[in-house]
Amino acid sequence: MSTARTKLVLVALTVTACLLSSGKTALAGKVDPTLQTAIIAKLASYDSSIKLAGKELRIAVLSDENSAQSAAAIVKAFNTLRRKNVTVKGRKLRAVLVSDGNFSGARLVYIPSSHSNLATLAKSARAAGVPSISDSLGSLSKGISLCVLESKGRPSIHISKSGVKGLMSIDSKLLRLAKLHP
Repeated sequence: MSTARTKLVLVALTVTACLLSSGKTALAGKVDPTLQTAIIAKLASYDSSIKLAGKELRIAVLSDENSAQSAAAIVKAFNTLRRKNVTVKGRKLRAVLVSDGNFSGARLVYIPSSHSNLATLAKSARAAGVPSISDSLGSLSKGISLCVLESKGRPSIHISKSGVKGLMSIDSKLLRLAKLHP
């Protein structure tokens, strides 16, 4: 097994162990925000196409009245990673709660599956050249690039081939751990 693959497997096992030992449970298919954001940060580090500028990787977390609670939890989890000095390609994470749909300057967009305009916002993100992330498998059919969810008691990564085409260039070693969808 190659060194890179070994490291990737160790990261995946560590993340899973953290989830199991944290005492935090995920709701039907949803991964705890702390674990979900850690996985997203790790995924971003394997995307060679992320355009980095400045000292931060800006992540817009979109929110409306239906998704406010989920969005706030994701922002809080990303900010916890920031305080712990977690970086992606040497850049600190900066999650910003956005309620007006304006995610200019963001390198990633997180749209909770409960957002009432998920499909429209995913389409806008794609048009802006920004990968979109969500928390449900159904989001992939609405234009989301990828999602992190629970499957068989473990976190799993699901990637929409059409959703990431032209937006992300993910390392093939990471793709082996993900489930690909059309």
